[in-house]
Amino acid sequence: MFIREKTRAWFLRDEGGVLRPRFDYNTFRYLGVFPEWDRRSQARPRRQFGALLLTPLANGDTLEDYAGYLWHIGDIACDLLGTEECARRVRSMADLGSPKLKQQSCRFLKAELQQPCNAR
Repeated sequence: MFIREKTRAWFLRDEGGVLRPRFDYNTFRYLGVFPEWDRRSQARPRRQFGALLLTPLANGDTLEDYAGYLWHIGDIACDLLGTEECARRVRSMADLGSPKLKQQSCRFLKAELQQPCNAR
C-alpha cells in the first residue's frame, strides 16, 4: 500500500510528568495528512484538526482510499469534535457517492457512536 505524507501528528499524554503515547496498544501511532492549512479559519485548532481528519480527500487520494482510513482516525476525530459534530460529519460522508465510504461510514456510526446512519 502506498502512503504519502506531508505532516505527521503524534498523540501524546502526560503520565506522571512523562510524555507517553496516547494509545498504549499497538505501536507508536501517528497520523499523516497532506492538505493545505487554512490559516484564515475561525475554528479553534482542536476543532479544525478534527474536521480535517474527517475530510476524505485531505487524507486519501480517493473516497475509496479514505473509507479504509476512517477506522484509523475516527476515534481521534470524535474526541476532538465531540460525538454530535463527529456523527454529523461522518453521516454526511455516507452521502458522497462512494458505496465503500457509505458502508464504512454507516458501520462506524453504528459501532463506534451508537448512531443511526440515515444515508440516502
